[in-house]
Amino acid sequence: MLNYLISIFEILNNVYYISVLKSCMINRINHTAILLATIVAITLMAGCTGNGGTGSPVPTPASTVTGSVVSITLTGQNMAFDAKTLTAPAGSTVVMTFANKDTNIPHNFALYTDTTAMTKIFAGDLVTGPKTVTYTFTAPSIPGNYFFRCDAHPQLMTGTFIVT
Repeated sequence: MLNYLISIFEILNNVYYISVLKSCMINRINHTAILLATIVAITLMAGCTGNGGTGSPVPTPASTVTGSVVSITLTGQNMAFDAKTLTAPAGSTVVMTFANKDTNIPHNFALYTDTTAMTKIFAGDLVTGPKTVTYTFTAPSIPGNYFFRCDAHPQLMTGTFIVT
């Protein structure tokens, strides 16, 4: 519990302290009272997280919840991927072996939220073949269907990345 409170205090110092101070200076409010009230509120909310009073640590925004490690192999050859769908558990670490078998042609694997490719989740470096590289990234934490493509050939080399 002490480590948890220390984490809360560090987060407050690192993230909120400057904005609280600015607000206090503008409004002439005692910043210590606001900081104390914030600590109390967060501590009370921590009791409502549903950990069942087991004393288990509750992740803070500064901590990372790690999932499983998933190995995936994807090949680019003849201007196409060898798989149209790839699957990984939500939040898992994906270790992808990416093989570009097209001589003197660059390919990569890039993951986006959807087919508009406006929001990039991960993009591996372009690899000129023949060459094999390893990409490591974290699968999205929300289950659903995502879009992957080769950024050099976005109309030809596409697929669906399924997060379970």
